[in-house]
Amino acid sequence: MNVENKIPQIKESTLPPMKFVCELSKSTNPVADISWSDPSVELIHLGPLIDKYLQSNPFMFQADTIPKILQGKDLLITAGTGSGKTEIFLFAILELLLQGKITSAIIFYPSKQLIQNQEARLTTYLSWIQTELGKRITYSSYTGDLSQKAVAGIERACPEILLATFDKVFHRIPRNQKSTNIDPQQITTSASKQRFFEHLTSAGVVVFDEIHVYSGLLLSNVHYYVRIHKAMNPTCRLLLSSATIAEAASFRDDFLPSAEIISGVPHRGTIQILTLDKSYFDQFNCYIQEELLRNKETTRRDRQVILFNDSISENEALTYTIKQQLAEATGIKLQEITDLNQNKIACIHSQLPPERKQAIVRKAEENQLSYLLSTDLLAQGLNLPGFYLGIQIGWPITGLTGALQRIGRIRFGKDLSEIRYFIFVFNAENEQDGYYLTYPQKLAQKLLEA
Repeated sequence: MNVENKIPQIKESTLPPMKFVCELSKSTNPVADISWSDPSVELIHLGPLIDKYLQSNPFMFQADTIPKILQGKDLLITAGTGSGKTEIFLFAILELLLQGKITSAIIFYPSKQLIQNQEARLTTYLSWIQTELGKRITYSSYTGDLSQKAVAGIERACPEILLATFDKVFHRIPRNQKSTNIDPQQITTSASKQRFFEHLTSAGVVVFDEIHVYSGLLLSNVHYYVRIHKAMNPTCRLLLSSATIAEAASFRDDFLPSAEIISGVPHRGTIQILTLDKSYFDQFNCYIQEELLRNKETTRRDRQVILFNDSISENEALTYTIKQQLAEATGIKLQEITDLNQNKIACIHSQLPPERKQAIVRKAEENQLSYLLSTDLLAQGLNLPGFYLGIQIGWPITGLTGALQRIGRIRFGKDLSEIRYFIFVFNAENEQDGYYLTYPQKLAQKLLEA
């Protein structure tokens, strides 16, 4: 059955009143006037491939930073969302492997979803290398979702690139719990773990992407791991990456004093930040549904809405409500909406099976969703290019960092002329929410300073 053929005249809903908070202006990094294969970038093997397939020059800060990694420096890369910071360490790692200067690398991500998202990008680059150079570089994802059999297979294979969650690797590190001083000579391990442990410690590049996500005991463990790795492999390049880290110099001095700070700006068009009283949210949601239906009848089929809410139960209930609203707007029965639009409206959270979460992320990447509801699960670094409108219900439990991460899910392609929107939906009865509803300039100050 075809949904488009059943849609009657679309109802007209009015947009509820909102308050303007601030505008994040258009920004992008300057493009270098040299190609990726220019000798100054030092991508001897990879540069010509990037030029062939991407057909665009690097940003200046990419061209300046990649040689630093190739030359062995530790870095703290603080670059905004969509700025190209991921390509910096991926291209450098691949070039170092091609040159034989390192035998392996580890890239730590804070979530399995982010690994899945970045894996697609890596496999594209690996296919270029195999097609053009005939060189096969091996990689594996190493997360808590894996079966014991899969883990054993990865540990036997010792892939050249490991995409890992930190906890999965950290428990493989033998350590003396009674001593705060690290002595590599005292570190021992069983024979069954020895080969994989040696593979981990020989990694010539270790990356911590979204380093700002780690806090408390977890950050202490990351710091401990960095000290262990540097003690056992002094020539390793340690790279820390973040789009939203505050006080970068202070963080660097406390965490990795040897690192040079590299800065870049977000790649984005204009984003307007607004607030909406939660009492108007149902009306606003009806308006969104009607706009999505209109877009479906036009060329604007890439339009997606992403909504963040820290409550799993509220998100599931809201997903059902949205489907009800769609049924009312179209005159189609709810059951038929659910059947025919099951790939258009989705709710994702940590309690879903891994296969289901992966499928939802893949559909978002392929612009097969119109409305995606998420907890904090998708707030970190995912490249989901179709979202033109972001909504946050209440102030995030992860605070200002979480707010910045979620605003960062609004992505832009090459065209930066369009204005996009991010809306905070606040409950006036909540003290903090009510404060930002009454004083939007205070929220503006907080966001713009960060």
